[in-house]
Amino acid sequence: MVKRSTFTPSDEEGETKPPVSPSSTREEKPNLTPAPTPSPKKRKASQTKNDNGTWDPDKREQLIERVLAIGLKNASLEQLAIEFEVSKQQMSNALQAGRKGNLRDKACKAVRGDAQG
Repeated sequence: MVKRSTFTPSDEEGETKPPVSPSSTREEKPNLTPAPTPSPKKRKASQTKNDNGTWDPDKREQLIERVLAIGLKNASLEQLAIEFEVSKQQMSNALQAGRKGNLRDKACKAVRGDAQG
């Protein structure tokens, strides 16, 4: 085993610096690896790839209702009424939730698969 010298030259005032060991000359790198995450649970044998859910009529209707609600929040009923040459009240009635037989209701029923009336 080769022993390294720990002698360090002194500075101008005659003071000596403490010896530096070879291991302390290397800069310690911070541990940048993320903490381990738990692995996903394995699927049971009874589960299949189709267990993600199915689109039933209720879900389709809820999706269309949600899309219409979001779209109507961002739309100007007045501009739509002008574009389609109807009054603002007619446009409001056609797109209002809960009104039976209006455009919104018919769209939801069509998506749901109900008979049109």
